[in-house]
Amino acid sequence: MKYAFSSHPSVNELHVTSDDLMFLNASDAKNHAVSLDDKEVTIAKRSDYVTAAKLPVDDNQLDLEREALISKHTELFGKPPAKTAGIEKLKVKIETEEKRLLEVAAQETEAKKNDIPVDKKPGSDEEE
Repeated sequence: MKYAFSSHPSVNELHVTSDDLMFLNASDAKNHAVSLDDKEVTIAKRSDYVTAAKLPVDDNQLDLEREALISKHTELFGKPPAKTAGIEKLKVKIETEEKRLLEVAAQETEAKKNDIPVDKKPGSDEEE
């Protein structure tokens, strides 16, 4: 099976008949199984036979990614992140802030469309 999966890197499962023939499509395997005494078709999953190889990450690449995240954080928050902040934490914090800013921009656009001052809430009777 390992060989079959390594020969077909984009295939995640193979359909195997009782005579050990492998098929990419379930229907092809079932059609073949009709001619066999044992008509069972099993599914072999890539994850059961081949483990995904993790590519080594170049330290320089990590440094460049961290520098880009620090720059983005500084742009969004006006100050660099804590020196101990990890890359994943920075990504989450930046993504959260970008979503918040998009929501604020959408609210401002909606308010302009409806001629509502941004600081005044709809339904408020206060006069400016």
